[in-house]
Amino acid sequence: MSQGDDKATLLRILKHNIKVKSVQIDGLRRVKEDIVVPHLKPLLKAKSLFALLGLVSTTHDQLEGLDAFEKVDINIDYLGKNRESATEVVLRVAVSEARRIGVGMNVSSDRGLNDGNFNMFFKARNLFGRLESLRFNYVKGTKISEGCSLVFNKPIFSKNKSNFKIVMAKENMLNRTANYMTSDMKTNMVYQLDMLGGKNEFEAQALWQQIHGGNVPMKIREEFGHHLKCAVRHKYLRDTRDDLLVPTTGTRHSIETE
Repeated sequence: MSQGDDKATLLRILKHNIKVKSVQIDGLRRVKEDIVVPHLKPLLKAKSLFALLGLVSTTHDQLEGLDAFEKVDINIDYLGKNRESATEVVLRVAVSEARRIGVGMNVSSDRGLNDGNFNMFFKARNLFGRLESLRFNYVKGTKISEGCSLVFNKPIFSKNKSNFKIVMAKENMLNRTANYMTSDMKTNMVYQLDMLGGKNEFEAQALWQQIHGGNVPMKIREEFGHHLKCAVRHKYLRDTRDDLLVPTTGTRHSIETE
């Protein structure tokens, strides 16, 4: 058989009519089924093997992107042909949930500032079975900085694809030139959702800053001394470009108010 015949046979197989009878998923323990089902529904609409393989690849990437599974396998089982001469298949999705607790650490250095940092994080994923996560970060610098942060993230599964996040952080930073240290305490609340044909982000932020040590001039104390700042922001982004790098059609609109 020639190479041309092989290509013709392959194209004929890929274009063959199929019907997905069902999609079965195994391996769910803590993750709720309604989190996974929306990603599997498009598989039932495949009418050809070529379309099904493309949807399987997309679904595989989406399930891995949830940060809830360590391993995702999608297998296609052949059942036979129905009365309409369409090949019937069953999809079996096998998942292995990732560990709920993750811990990591690393050491980095900044040659320009002649400073080193020790970084450590603790992450608890999928707290209540709906992809909630809690992350704690700690950074200890040898000379300049020290800080920690606590981040809670809660996806809200609805038609608007919204997300809610709370960030609390504390950071101490040394100013070598003036020999004083600033201490910042920050709190952020961010709510993201799709609305009005674009992506919306609502943010509320509070910052409490103090100065410690050294003979700090009054002008610096007025700018960086004990003070409280609060802000409320709204960002709107609508992007209809066909390509982010080299677009040929579409527009990008961004509005930010504070």
